[in-house]
Amino acid sequence: LAKSAGVIAFGFLLQFGIQRFAPDTRHSFWVYVFSACLGIPLLLFAFPRWEIVPVFSESVSPPPVTVVEGPSVSVKSELPTLVLSNVTIPVSTRPDFHFSWSGIIAGIWGVGVFVILLRSAVAVLYLRRVFQSGRKVDSETEQRFRTLKGTLGIPRPVTLLISPMVDSPFTWGITRTRIALPESFALWSPDELEMILTHELEHIRRHDAQAVFVSRIFLALNWINPFAWMANRQAVQLREEACDQSVLRRGYSSGRYAEMLFRQAKYSASPSLQACTTAVAETGTIE
Repeated sequence: LAKSAGVIAFGFLLQFGIQRFAPDTRHSFWVYVFSACLGIPLLLFAFPRWEIVPVFSESVSPPPVTVVEGPSVSVKSELPTLVLSNVTIPVSTRPDFHFSWSGIIAGIWGVGVFVILLRSAVAVLYLRRVFQSGRKVDSETEQRFRTLKGTLGIPRPVTLLISPMVDSPFTWGITRTRIALPESFALWSPDELEMILTHELEHIRRHDAQAVFVSRIFLALNWINPFAWMANRQAVQLREEACDQSVLRRGYSSGRYAEMLFRQAKYSASPSLQACTTAVAETGTIE
């Protein structure tokens, strides 16, 4: 944890030097920082631990010892000798209890890791229910989706579905990528639908699902460090900003796009679900 804190602090220092870079580059920088923190335990197990031990020079002579001579004294003990025969002395096998602050801190840290991973597991189960309750979109929407996917250069298969359990569109999946739309998407204009699909496809093109997985494991292991939460929030904001700029580069009006994001942010998913998905609009990044 101390080494990870040092890496995070170094990342915040370097961040000031890359403020003028594009959000895409700055987001990749934080993903590399998170990956470096996750690689520290592997390095500790792969390589032997180094210890600094004191080294004494042979040229240094030991301090002189003063010997005081005196009259010899003979001491005779007159205490009786007690001999025990065939006596069984019971030995307690109960270990002594030792209070350890390091053990308490490790226990608290382990509980936090378990809670964060448990919330992620619950979100994964919810996403499985979303996929099971989903249905395919109409042929016109599917054709427009395939055209956008080809324009962005995404060769991998992506499933587009509609689910009654979804209020705001989001993307998830590392090996099998899926995009979920709410049933209210039929009320969107063609431009709004294209902007939303472009935003979600940009997440897929950038492999943001893998970045979310790395960030979640990093946050679970370093949750006790408040700067880890700040770094994760910074990465989320840069990720969404990069996708927003990709949408605007296609010529859409920034005002109409902002209105669409503002409407979708009202229906953003729960924090635990947001941690495992990439939503088109989140209350924490709408600004």
